[in-house]
Amino acid sequence: MKAGDLYYIEWVDAATLGGHEWREKKEIDSLAAPHIRTAGWVHKVTDTSVLIVSTMDLHDTNDPSYWGEMMIPLGCITKKRKLR
Repeated sequence: MKAGDLYYIEWVDAATLGGHEWREKKEIDSLAAPHIRTAGWVHKVTDTSVLIVSTMDLHDTNDPSYWGEMMIPLGCITKKRKLR
């Protein structure tokens, strides 16, 4: 993956039931890591993660604006496909 590439990525995220209360075993036994699907343009890749964005405003090419940024740890990616 490199900056500017358009990718479809499937990945597994961390999960929590949230809150600050004690939970019964049956509640925490049902907790599962969510499987996420994300598509976007690669903004940058580091040794540990990839930053993608879903929307770019290129009106000012010297200072573009971004929306829908997502930093995904590389170790969480289960599938990836270059779209363009």
